[in-house]
Amino acid sequence: MMNELTINAYLDGRPGHEKQTMAVIQALQQLTPITVSIQTSASTINSMLTMMPAALLLKLNRRRATAGLAEKLLIGSGRRTHPAIVRDKHRLGNRAAAVCCMRPDISLRHAFDLCLLLASDRVADADNIFRTTGPPCLSVDEEKHDHHRGLILIGGLDPKSHRWDTDLICQQVATLIKQGRERIWTISSSPRTPPETVIRLAHLTATVPNRATFYRAEDTAGSWIEKQYQQNGEVWVTADSISMVYEALSAGCRVGVLPVQWRRPGRSLHQRSLDQLERQNRIGRFDHWLAGTPLPTVATVLNEAERCAREILRRWWPERL
Repeated sequence: MMNELTINAYLDGRPGHEKQTMAVIQALQQLTPITVSIQTSASTINSMLTMMPAALLLKLNRRRATAGLAEKLLIGSGRRTHPAIVRDKHRLGNRAAAVCCMRPDISLRHAFDLCLLLASDRVADADNIFRTTGPPCLSVDEEKHDHHRGLILIGGLDPKSHRWDTDLICQQVATLIKQGRERIWTISSSPRTPPETVIRLAHLTATVPNRATFYRAEDTAGSWIEKQYQQNGEVWVTADSISMVYEALSAGCRVGVLPVQWRRPGRSLHQRSLDQLERQNRIGRFDHWLAGTPLPTVATVLNEAERCAREILRRWWPERL
């Protein structure tokens, strides 16, 4: 029987980051026996200062993980996990493979054996970069969708990224409910949704109680969203919530995007990612749907978590594939 692969998972308390880390670990578990140690990380000034000498030594010594010698996988998402990962990578050298989900600061990129980056990230190719269509997701396609049910996911404020228009969002949701009469709709806010939008959406759904139900973000803890992806055949997401777009695609849903007004058109990472998905015919736009174009049904469901897991094993533990 094959020995368990030892994994240190570094978590920073941010659900979106932790989902990416745990998605890769979940995919690895489907491929090989593993044992996981969870480490909570919160970077402080002291931890950042102690990280820099370790990062510099890693750059000078080029202590990349080595297939056949690597004994442990170090993996985390988000900059607050980086000090602990870099510290442990420096201590273990080529006996550990350090993997970073999401783009690290350019000064730290060399410290990781592998960086899992979006294809839309404007970063030069290197031997420690692996491109993904989207972030690794916990969602998988269980082929249990009810195509008479629809899910609408509402994002919210991010002053650096886009402008938020409550009137427009509520009009779009009302149109979906009105024109999608054959569906029962579930609508959810997010922690970023402005209170005014939450109140308006709650009132809107109260007028059609048999056709729509509204959930506030605080009522959707745990794995609520993953369960919704499995139940609903059609999912609409506001364009600012790019992670939910990828989650819905990974769950095998038909996905539509509700537009927002970008502050820097053409320069937003979210916008570039959505444009790429539209070119691949993976998502539909609200205005196209209004004009009569149905949402695309994608033949190949995204499973970036498995692709990342296979790349990790291919590099350092190929015998486990």
